[in-house]
Amino acid sequence: MTTSMAGKMLLAVALASTLGGLCVGPALADDRNRRHEHQNRAWHREQQRRAWQQEQARAQYERDRRAYHRRQTFRPVYVPAPVIIAPAPSPGISIFFPLFR
Repeated sequence: MTTSMAGKMLLAVALASTLGGLCVGPALADDRNRRHEHQNRAWHREQQRRAWQQEQARAQYERDRRAYHRRQTFRPVYVPAPVIIAPAPSPGISIFFPLFR
């Protein structure tokens, strides 16, 4: 093998490697795009699941709140008649004289 033949072979290998490397770029880029789409779908699914859980928790809270208020029963309560007790007259002389009766 001569040096010119080895140089040509080395140049052919370098050219093939360069072309192969250029073709791999778009393939990897396409793969990354799919991965991002998958991650976005997963993120949206998680957001939807959390929103659904919050809605369920809110609905459960409302049901419990209504059920708690429904359980309260109002019963009549005995209240004695009001008794008005006249104050005891103060000891000593009263300064005020009733003028009009």
